[in-house]
Amino acid sequence: LDLADARPQWRTLEPWPGAARMLAVAGVQADAFHLFGGADLTAGPDGKPVRRYLRDAYRFTPQAGWRRIADVPRPVVAAPSPAPAIGQSHLFIFSGDDGTKVNFQPQAEHPGFPADILAYHTITDTWITLGEMPSPRVTTPAVPWRGRWVIPSGEIRPGVRSPEVWSFQPQPKRTAFGWLNYTALAAYLAGVVAIGIYFSRFNRTTDDFFRGGQSIPWWAAALSIYATVLSSITYMALPGLGYGTNWNLFVQNSYIIILPLVALVYLPFYRRLNLTCAYEYLEQRFNVGTRLVASVLFIIFQCGRTAIVLYLPALALATVANFDLTTCILLMGVLCIVYTVAGGIEAVIWTDVAQTIVLMGGAVFGLVIAVMRIDGGVPAVFEQATAQGKFFETLDWNWDIAAGTAWTVILGAVFHN
Repeated sequence: LDLADARPQWRTLEPWPGAARMLAVAGVQADAFHLFGGADLTAGPDGKPVRRYLRDAYRFTPQAGWRRIADVPRPVVAAPSPAPAIGQSHLFIFSGDDGTKVNFQPQAEHPGFPADILAYHTITDTWITLGEMPSPRVTTPAVPWRGRWVIPSGEIRPGVRSPEVWSFQPQPKRTAFGWLNYTALAAYLAGVVAIGIYFSRFNRTTDDFFRGGQSIPWWAAALSIYATVLSSITYMALPGLGYGTNWNLFVQNSYIIILPLVALVYLPFYRRLNLTCAYEYLEQRFNVGTRLVASVLFIIFQCGRTAIVLYLPALALATVANFDLTTCILLMGVLCIVYTVAGGIEAVIWTDVAQTIVLMGGAVFGLVIAVMRIDGGVPAVFEQATAQGKFFETLDWNWDIAAGTAWTVILGAVFHN
């Protein structure tokens, strides 16, 4: 039933590829519907129905239909439903009958249902156990309310229902940042400011400030350009999006398509005219009004882009360290302004060189550590990624111009870049 329709009508979708069931657990996370466990009824020796406890699980998305996912570690029947969606990628299952105490006698001494909390990660398709609930129960809903999840009443053992109401609120755990990390962070920030102050001594003319006296080594300029396009969006947001969904936006970094055009046409053209910036050419070619309009539009665009570029690392820093989010943004923004204004283009280029080394070194280091922690090493990484369809097969090549498909992103990125 699509409630977005003006006059919603019921329609039948494809059935999931598993056995019929009741008392399953449902949950929605990452734009997908999930179905866990439940019980099927089969005929027993005397012809009476007998429960068959199920562990299989399924995911449904409107685009891809049903897909079987990792089995639940144990059978789950009549657990509080829907499964609470926690964060951006977890579904929690509380208690639930696992069938191990069927026909327990005497019934009055039944020890109750399992108390363990199972957490399913929707991206990695894995399960972990996250401790126990204080009062396990079944055949009751889980209800989101005022930032908490409420589990009212429910059976604490077969045929015995409790009037108690329980609620829980997830508490994020923060790993200590540590003195070594704080020292490295402070040293890095002090270093980039020191670079700006150092190069301020060489800024005697506007040509020195804006073009570094045209004495910048080619390799430093190249690394600076690379660091400029390698923002926190490229470094943090796109890998996270690719990890969770697909590689569609990854191909927006299609610089290789336009590099020949830039290197062979644009740059030689500006060099011949001996210009400081592209806006200077617009004034020569057209008029000062054209230069001002283009410059203002670019500044407005960069204000929006810079807001995101500053917000992402600030969010990461505030997550792992005891920093306020606003403080992180102001600290990075002010320090960038200081070394840029003080040192001019040379300070920008040489801090970019340092940033390139730090960013790429960190990426390589992180990748090596991650691979070392996976049993089987590099072959296992490719095997798991291939099995999960995490390479270029995730790209969506349809021609829907209203969606962010691979084609629309590539074509748009060529003009944007």
